[in-house]
Amino acid sequence: GEAEQVLDDGIARLRQDPRERMPGEEGRWHYKRGMARLLTGKLNGAEEDLTLALGAKDVRGWVLARIHVELGKLADLRGDRGKAQNEYRTALSITKTSSDVEAESDARRLLAQPYRQ
Repeated sequence: GEAEQVLDDGIARLRQDPRERMPGEEGRWHYKRGMARLLTGKLNGAEEDLTLALGAKDVRGWVLARIHVELGKLADLRGDRGKAQNEYRTALSITKTSSDVEAESDARRLLAQPYRQ
C-alpha cells in the first residue's frame, strides 16, 4: 500500500512538472505502479496502468518486455493461460533486442509454470 501511494504521488507530480522528461519516463512510472497493484491484488488497476505504460511515448525495450511479463501474470491470475503465454512470448521476443536477462528468465519460467500469488 505504501509503495502504491509513493507511485501515485510520483505520477501526480509528473503530470504537473513542466520540465522535459527522460525518454519513456511516464511509461516506467505506470509500469511500476501496475506491478505494485498486481502484487497487492488490485487487478483492474494493474491492467489500467500496464495498458497506459504500453501506450506511453518512447518506452524502452526492457520496460516493454517487463510490461508484457506483468500482463502475462495478470492473465494467469484471471485464469486465461493462453493469453498469459502469448504475453510471455511477446516479452521473450522483445528481450532478444533489449538484452534484459531478468525479463527473459521470468518469461521463460512463467511460460512453463503459471504465475500464482
